[in-house]
Amino acid sequence: MKNKLQICLLLMVTALVVNLQADYVTGTSGGYLTDSNNWSKGVFDNTENPAAGTSTGASSDLLAGDRTMIMVSDFATFDEFSLGSDNNTSGGHIDMTGGTLSATNLTINVNNTSIANACSITQSGGSVIVANALNIGKMGAATYTISGGSLTVGGNVAFNSALDGNEHTLVIDGQGASSITVGGGFFAGGGSASGCQNLKFNLGETGITPVAVSGAFYADEQTEIILDGADYTGGVQTITLATYANNEDGAGVVETFLNFNDYIPSLVFTNGALLVNLVENPIPELLLDGSFEGLSVEDKEPNSATSPWFTNGEGANASIIPTTDSASVNAGLQAVYFNYYFDSGAIVQNVDKTLESYETYEFSVWNLLAEPSSNSSHTNESSFNLSVWTSDTLGGTYIYRKGLFGNLAATTNEYQQFTFSFSTADIVTEGASVGDYIQVRIAKANENSTYRLFFDDASLKMVGIVLPDPGYPTWADSYGVGGELWDADADGWNNLTEYALGGNPTNGFIDGNIPVFESVDGAMLYVYAQRTDDTNLTYYLETDSDLVVAPGWTNAGYTVVATNVTGGTFDFVTNSVPIIDPVKFIRLVIEK
Repeated sequence: MKNKLQICLLLMVTALVVNLQADYVTGTSGGYLTDSNNWSKGVFDNTENPAAGTSTGASSDLLAGDRTMIMVSDFATFDEFSLGSDNNTSGGHIDMTGGTLSATNLTINVNNTSIANACSITQSGGSVIVANALNIGKMGAATYTISGGSLTVGGNVAFNSALDGNEHTLVIDGQGASSITVGGGFFAGGGSASGCQNLKFNLGETGITPVAVSGAFYADEQTEIILDGADYTGGVQTITLATYANNEDGAGVVETFLNFNDYIPSLVFTNGALLVNLVENPIPELLLDGSFEGLSVEDKEPNSATSPWFTNGEGANASIIPTTDSASVNAGLQAVYFNYYFDSGAIVQNVDKTLESYETYEFSVWNLLAEPSSNSSHTNESSFNLSVWTSDTLGGTYIYRKGLFGNLAATTNEYQQFTFSFSTADIVTEGASVGDYIQVRIAKANENSTYRLFFDDASLKMVGIVLPDPGYPTWADSYGVGGELWDADADGWNNLTEYALGGNPTNGFIDGNIPVFESVDGAMLYVYAQRTDDTNLTYYLETDSDLVVAPGWTNAGYTVVATNVTGGTFDFVTNSVPIIDPVKFIRLVIEK
């Protein structure tokens, strides 16, 4: 009853906000709008003291001063609607869960004169209708994310040249949007800063809402198309990401794939559609969010409550935080870095995977050193360590097992990959057990370091099986028996004989390949099995005509006449023993 009561109260409060205050603006000098229709005139309520750059006319710069407009249910109509400010660095944002926003032209981050703060539209519901053009970005970061509702653009969608190096991005987040249509062309490219004009598709469970473009789809080497498969569980298939009348280009596009643990994706540009083919990955990724795309700046530090990554201690002092600065990102839109020069620490992930027998693993990450400290006391090398820990339960108490140390450090201002390879045997030697859960850590090694450390695109994969030595010790261990001369099942065959002939040392009724013989044309043909996977074994016959009188057993009196090579674990050797003595004894000798 307690949970039901809380839900009812929450719904009542939500309804109260919508009915009485409707849509509103937050941020510097922000607050609620008493008449949301004033948006259509570009006028804030006079009690709100709007920040400099907010227009009082029908066009330009409606939101500035790093303010956020929250749309819940109302209808807002604009002529020229822009986020940001034309003449200063203030940023504007829309958080839209309902209602309808209509504009002749819509520009995200209108600033023409200097690099502005980031501007964004986050749409999880409602309708955005742009009669002419949707322009994403000028002199500053700009992002349009749609996860619900509908987006209709009558003209072109254009990404500006991004000369500033900041990211200009359209994010299609899952399958929640009802439609995304563009009446003109889609132009992502043509600038001079590679990879700053981005089209990102976050696949839903089974696919995505495609972008339907009536005109041309233009993309080139200035375009980065990013696919994130973190939420995808739909199996092997081909998914349509966008449709268009014709493909103007596509050569040189930067392709980035994130979190496709179980699949291998590939982009395909056809004459009428942009597709992604998903095939099964024979070497799946074991880490979740290895590219750190899911980390939130608002969390201050990665936290296990909201991310597969967390920090040791899970502090909230912003010592390890994500960044979207393109110069600090290796692939995708986000990386993570150690913010404080004076501090040390680690970013950690508990992997939902146990150690498997005979496996080998690769734990890797890309590292960048940048932004040197201006503090003269920061003199230690900027370096890091990779390490593996294990626990017998997921999320339990983890114990350090093995690491890659030696003050790892990349070349300044250049991303480099570092790889730590280890096997299950390596970890078991250090005290772990097969079946233990794995934890990985990326740790800043030194305090008071000279540079900041940035990390991106971490990975943990099983890369191959190390087959055990097929010799006697491994065989004996698999049956739990001891020395070579023991006869564990008391059947008259010692353990070495059981091993050499394919028997079972724990079951006297399973003898393996017992030697056979027959008389053919005045000779005795004696056939025995011989293992092909152990060169330490020696097989031969001995003969004797009198078990009492010397000389006794000798390796003589027979000839190897044939070997049947089977291609399996055992070949079969045929020996011929002449029948010239009235009595002849034959035995098989196996030595190691």
